[in-house]
Amino acid sequence: PNGEQIRIDRYVTPGEPDRFDVYVSGTVTFDPVAKKEPFDFTSDLTGVANEHPASYTAVMKAMHDAGVTATSPVVLNGYSQGGLIASMVAASGRYNVRGVVTFGAPSAQVRIPANVPVLTVRNAEDLVPATAGYDVNPHAVVVERSVFAHQPVPSEWAVPAHRLEYYQQTAAVVDKAQSERVRSVLDPLDSFGAGATRVDSTLWIATRVPG
Repeated sequence: PNGEQIRIDRYVTPGEPDRFDVYVSGTVTFDPVAKKEPFDFTSDLTGVANEHPASYTAVMKAMHDAGVTATSPVVLNGYSQGGLIASMVAASGRYNVRGVVTFGAPSAQVRIPANVPVLTVRNAEDLVPATAGYDVNPHAVVVERSVFAHQPVPSEWAVPAHRLEYYQQTAAVVDKAQSERVRSVLDPLDSFGAGATRVDSTLWIATRVPG
């Protein structure tokens, strides 16, 4: 509600390590000039190039401050640029990642360890995931849905299939999927927070500070 780009949920169970679910939002501004907003077009380009964008630094800092350690079980989720950053965090090898879920993310070029379950959700008419090039994660479960197969393509937006509302619709379809491959990733994620006696949620706002 206040422009937060990151949400971290901590699942607390007595006698067990805290588990963390990290969600990273998409691009906030497409201004090509790097300013105070780290979730910008500069970070998009830097991330697709497999470098380290400011938004990646912001997520790593938020996770550290939220109490995520190298051994904490963590699930990473993200939409658009957020999915790219979630994939990069998983690829860093610095965390005990139990799963990665991305929506409309340009993250195909990020190599994620084969032991990490990955669910990649794409709308067929969305151009953004294509900017990442070829998939380099053969173990990833990729779900693709045609958003406008039975309705006109909206003309009021540049890339309508990339809009979050359409990915929310696709996510609802994925949740109901009975495919064994999809369920093999979804079911463990659905039970990730099982048994928790408390869930603490924190929202994070990152700002780029001039060097």
